[in-house]
Amino acid sequence: MSLFIITGGPGSGKTSLIQGLQTKGYVVFPEASRMVISEQQKQENGILPWTDLEGFQHLVFEQQKRDYHTAKSLGSVVFLDRGLPDGLGYMKSGGLFIPQELKTNIKQFPYANTVFLTPPWQEIYKNDSARWEDFQKAEDIYFSLKEVYEDLGYNTRPLPLDTIEKRIEFVLNQISTPPSVP
Repeated sequence: MSLFIITGGPGSGKTSLIQGLQTKGYVVFPEASRMVISEQQKQENGILPWTDLEGFQHLVFEQQKRDYHTAKSLGSVVFLDRGLPDGLGYMKSGGLFIPQELKTNIKQFPYANTVFLTPPWQEIYKNDSARWEDFQKAEDIYFSLKEVYEDLGYNTRPLPLDTIEKRIEFVLNQISTPPSVP
């Protein structure tokens, strides 16, 4: 069983890659923060990253912990659109203090040592209802994520700026594990 994280700044092709891996038969988990944003936007005083980054990250951490336990229980190769350390990267990029206790807590949720990073890619970047950052902020988030994952001991592998098929091939060549067939 391996839980592989695919991460990177906003608008860098993570979700398209995750969806492509799903079509190849791999188990995938969507980005928890998008789900939290959708839920919070429906509430009158919802907690959103552009108004309360720290409170929002707490909600995302809780969802990611649930996703982690569910993914781990599957006993197969799983790809996650972001992992718990992403919250630290977003907090760092947002200038928030990151308590040591939070870093210690996150270490209790180990993932596969190889973390796939989707680099900033101006040509495909676009905003939407959950992606409020401009491209420069997306680049800043990418570098914060890379630093956080490497500080936690993960081996980061930037993906090529190429087609989804080439990115899938890159990932699968790195893991050499076939999908679990139901």
